[in-house]
Amino acid sequence: MAAPTLRTRGETRDNQCDLVRIVAAAGVLFAHAYALTRHSADEPLYRVAGLNAGNVAVWVFFTLSGYLVAQSLARRADVRSFVAMRAARLAPGLAVAAVVTAWVVGPWVTTLPPSTYVQAAGTLRYVPCALLPPAPEACVLPGVFAANPYPDAVNGSLWTLPVEMAAYAGLLLAGVAGMARNRIAATVVVAGLAALPAAVRAAGAEWPLTRETTNLLGFFAAGTLLYAWGDRVPHSPWVLGVLAVVGIGTWRIAHLYAPVMLAIAYAVLWVGLMRPSRIRWPSRWGDWSYGVYIYAFPLQQAIVAQSGTTSPRVLLLVSLPVTLAVAALSWRLVEGPALRRTRAWLAARGVPAAAR
Repeated sequence: MAAPTLRTRGETRDNQCDLVRIVAAAGVLFAHAYALTRHSADEPLYRVAGLNAGNVAVWVFFTLSGYLVAQSLARRADVRSFVAMRAARLAPGLAVAAVVTAWVVGPWVTTLPPSTYVQAAGTLRYVPCALLPPAPEACVLPGVFAANPYPDAVNGSLWTLPVEMAAYAGLLLAGVAGMARNRIAATVVVAGLAALPAAVRAAGAEWPLTRETTNLLGFFAAGTLLYAWGDRVPHSPWVLGVLAVVGIGTWRIAHLYAPVMLAIAYAVLWVGLMRPSRIRWPSRWGDWSYGVYIYAFPLQQAIVAQSGTTSPRVLLLVSLPVTLAVAALSWRLVEGPALRRTRAWLAARGVPAAAR
């Protein structure tokens, strides 16, 4: 019997992608527990491999996003459907998270008198600032987290969202231009994206072409490439082993460039597209990963502000269940309904909605 391919594994949602996403979101929360208490150097992965767990977790997100969004575009090529579903996935949850941060968390932890805080220009600007590129992580709230070990930062996780939107736009343009269905053209485009980190690092460029930004675009591109060639790429531990050897062998020579990116991206998809084991609850209960991602940082900062803890372990133990509970509510009350209503709106206009 022929070995399954990435494409055949990805034809059904009976896989581990939701589990991988929630683990990656927890990885970001884990890394921030160390960063927000000024113990980044003590993070276990950093001590062992010199890698930040939060960065690795975001690589996982972008790889899965590149594969799944390319799959969605291929299945439902209608531009209206693609744009509407991507907007429905990101915007409502982020808008509510920004409101909660500014008008629930902010008044709770600010050092300013309530009347001063609610009338401050920074408070009134926060929600539109958080919703608009290019740097929502730079949005601040007056008197909020000013005395924390990591002061003034309200939601440092949001910096990746403009990068993700840019990746969606690039993929859509490629699809409109016909490149998404041309594997050779897709490979050339992805090879160019994979070369960006080296070029940007050599040029010493600043934002928006920082090294980590271009890394994320490279991982998104790698996920897209693996979808484009997915019907010819086996879903096999042997392929995983070969790519792991190549990636490890070139790590010091080409740190996070094409061979390493491809090895990591394949490993993410190999795990994500596996048939589920007994751990099926993420798919049953919804995708909490985005809620964890957009709420964890301000909730962790609020816990630090109120408790005064400087222990990453204490912050992790307290913030993880709180964030999961808030993320579950976000999915149940905001994100899930927004996706359902968008699908219904598209269906009423005769436009088939993308699955993801």
